[in-house]
Amino acid sequence: MTSTIDRLNLEITEATKVAKRFKEGSKSPKAKDAFGKLSRLQEQIADITQPFSVEGMNARCGALLAAVKAGDAKRAESLAKRYKSESFTVDAFTEQFDKLVASK
Repeated sequence: MTSTIDRLNLEITEATKVAKRFKEGSKSPKAKDAFGKLSRLQEQIADITQPFSVEGMNARCGALLAAVKAGDAKRAESLAKRYKSESFTVDAFTEQFDKLVASK
């Protein structure tokens, strides 16, 4: 699992570099694609980590935030619902999920 997480973290680093090239709130298809890819990569880490671990919480927030920045409200809402239903998700993070989805 560690090698999978290491590989995903490298991909996330590269995807983040691409996504950061776009201005906040950019609606260009390339920006949406970049943030969409970042969201999917973060989701993969979330899927293999515990929701109460630091890495798991960061991945869940990252997946949700990137979905919001990609302008994918449906995906953001779906992720928020799924992550909030996890029994070990910290209350502060469920509140953050709600704020992120509301910011779309």
